Amino acid sequence: MSSAPGQGSCFTVLFLAAEGAAEVAQVAAQYATLRGTGTILVVDDEQAVRNLVRKVLERYGYKVLLADRGPAAIDTFKRHPGDISLVILDASMPGMSGAETYAELRKVRPEVKILVSSGYSELETMEAFPGPRVAGFIQKPYTSHGLAEKVRLAMA
Repeated sequence: MSSAPGQGSCFTVLFLAAEGAAEVAQVAAQYATLRGTGTILVVDDEQAVRNLVRKVLERYGYKVLLADRGPAAIDTFKRHPGDISLVILDASMPGMSGAETYAELRKVRPEVKILVSSGYSELETMEAFPGPRVAGFIQKPYTSHGLAEKVRLAMA
């Protein structure tokens, strides 16, 4: 530090080199490996969840369609039958449940990949989804990174 009357003060601050630079590169590499392409239909009765999932998935490179209930999901799916690569389906919705929606989507396109989402445990939730196995399960609440990982695995 140097100081002179009427001249002000000058401070010199020295910082140690951060060890976190390698971590930033590692996070960037993980982000790059989770980027993908394709259209994902997100079915959830909570608007905040739909909007958040859309923002996250679009950031990772996906195109996202939204539906708030089972009937809307089926309608959207029928309008885009070959375009949708994955459906993220809330297990607990009013009216038509996730399991009922799942069965109807499979009638339209049996091979469609479905990632089931729920606040309940995987074991408890998956009992409601008989027949062909779903592509995966993600428990709410989830992180952006966790969602991107599950989507990547389900689409593999």
